[in-house]
Amino acid sequence: MRLLVTAPGLIASVAYGTGASASAPSNTSHPSISGTAQVHATLTANSGTWTGYPTPASSFGGGCAKPGVATSPAPSPRAVSPPPVRGLLPESSKSLSVRSSRVSGGVITTVVRVPGAGRAAQVGRVRGAKGVACSSSHRSSSAGTVILICRVAARALPRKCGSSVLPSVRTTFTPTGGNASSKERVVLVRKRCPTPGVTS
Repeated sequence: MRLLVTAPGLIASVAYGTGASASAPSNTSHPSISGTAQVHATLTANSGTWTGYPTPASSFGGGCAKPGVATSPAPSPRAVSPPPVRGLLPESSKSLSVRSSRVSGGVITTVVRVPGAGRAAQVGRVRGAKGVACSSSHRSSSAGTVILICRVAARALPRKCGSSVLPSVRTTFTPTGGNASSKERVVLVRKRCPTPGVTS
């Protein structure tokens, strides 16, 4: 004969010999599942203890009658997500978020979302130009939106009006008592042509 044991997350098939000396299978210890029912945690299944002759063994047999099934006294609890840890922010909210940039003439305006108190700064560099092309900073006392405005120095702009350069702009946020995080991007800055005077 063949015995099918089921428990939450466990299915075991146990075959028993057939013969005059074979005894009926008997469950002496219920199947069980141990461990913390939490997302990403490991649960351990125990098929319980069974008696009978010959000694039950996990195998698959054919032509066996299905006996009664033994179940654990109570179902395992439903898995839940671990509780949030107080004092820790989600990874996505620990660093700055550059919302948008606008370039008008030689001025780069950047809208930044900061996660808390600290200093937001913006530095632009143009390849081939000496030193920093533009820089600006703002100190915040809480989470919110910060606008950084920096004007590209004339020495970093092309000589010919209407021509453009591609400064690399790094925006950095340094939280109070924490480590800095930054975002870098390339923007297009075009040198404006002077507006011709109006004559009467």
